[in-house]
Amino acid sequence: MAKYFSACILFTILFISCKETKKTEAPQPEKELTILEKIAYVNGYENWNKVEELKFTFNVDRDTSHFERTWIWKPKTNQVTAISTEDTLIYNRKDMDSTAYKTNGGFITDKYWLIAPINILWDKDGSTNELTPSAEAPLAKHPCRN
Repeated sequence: MAKYFSACILFTILFISCKETKKTEAPQPEKELTILEKIAYVNGYENWNKVEELKFTFNVDRDTSHFERTWIWKPKTNQVTAISTEDTLIYNRKDMDSTAYKTNGGFITDKYWLIAPINILWDKDGSTNELTPSAEAPLAKHPCRN
């Protein structure tokens, strides 16, 4: 019986000495997002790192003329495929020749307007912005909500 009692005490001492005490950390307050971050996140920015390929076409109609540019962009490798009615060009934006450089101008414009809410976040260091909470709509002439 004494052996059993001694074993129980030894086991209890070992159990108590090995027990980890959990440190409770005070919860960190979440950082308030800037207006540019709010715009980007509401438009899916948190998923941008999952994008493997983005394919889009811009159609332009001017009077009776119509043209379109189709782009296939792989953001992780920066490979771009430009497809027009005349030609298809595949290039990498890190290593461009004169033809790719000229074509890339159209890509920059079209990509910018396609993902404008994300581009304004990426361009935040090269721009200024100000939130006007109670602005008037320029055409309707009534107050806008932010």
